[in-house]
Amino acid sequence: MTAVMYVKDDLEGETKWVPIRACFRTLSAAPWIRIPVSNNLKTFMYPHPITCLTTGKNKLLANYAYEQFNEKYRGFGLEIKTPRTVSGVEKKDIREIIKQEFGFRAIIKTPYDGHGRGIYVVRDEADVDKFLALDSSRYNLFLVQDLIGFETDICKDNPSRYTHVGYVGPDHSKYAYSLRMIVTDSPTGYKLICICGARASMPFYRGRADVVDEQSDLSYITNIVPKELEGMERDIPASEDGVKRMGFTVDNVVDAYLQSVMCMLAIDQVCQNLFREDGCLDLELLKKLCPDPQLLSEVKECLARTSF
Repeated sequence: MTAVMYVKDDLEGETKWVPIRACFRTLSAAPWIRIPVSNNLKTFMYPHPITCLTTGKNKLLANYAYEQFNEKYRGFGLEIKTPRTVSGVEKKDIREIIKQEFGFRAIIKTPYDGHGRGIYVVRDEADVDKFLALDSSRYNLFLVQDLIGFETDICKDNPSRYTHVGYVGPDHSKYAYSLRMIVTDSPTGYKLICICGARASMPFYRGRADVVDEQSDLSYITNIVPKELEGMERDIPASEDGVKRMGFTVDNVVDAYLQSVMCMLAIDQVCQNLFREDGCLDLELLKKLCPDPQLLSEVKECLARTSF
């Protein structure tokens, strides 16, 4: 494998491999297996392959980036807000961590999945048993976070730092939702590109009831899987009606913008640190920050197949 990307062309009945000068791509599952993580690629890649190791595709390194940013800038009143998190937990230790740190109220995440995959909701010890029985991840480390619910749904013995505001549906049912803000860098500074939202597929409250429903995991998960048939129904437009149903204000929008910019800065710093001066990935630093043998093996194998 070379550092140039090729595309297979069969349009004229003859197979040709065409070299590509630039590629705009999104791969949702372990992109480092198919695209070498290097600064020496001859095909321009956007986003850069290093981002797959430091953003949502690797929640362990993303959490590290946020912690480093907060440690550096918290004294100036700047902080990336995240749920309480225990990172890099081995599977054998998950039950004890969730019991001691979260009171059996947590979210377990496989760090390298996306679009709602690899998420396990824990509300009691039986859910931990379910996770241990069902999980088939080939990786060794996990991420455990606070389970964020509505105010009346919080366990009094282990209160979360955050609660859901809630999206109010046309029938007055109340849903968990996520608000995504996309920002980009430019010669004149960071700029807002778009705002989008998505609600969970199952509500916490139905109609005007004050009693929490018998919740499924789907009451907590707001991610939309590509090609999901019901995904468009769960999208929340940033219209006047959508904003009212989400219940946020201009101050919330400003805060979300600042959070997005700070996350970008934190991730960018870790991305830069992971490359040596010769443009090669610093595998020793990656191993130190993310000591998952399976992940390291996959990254190394892809690099070894590539001639620069």
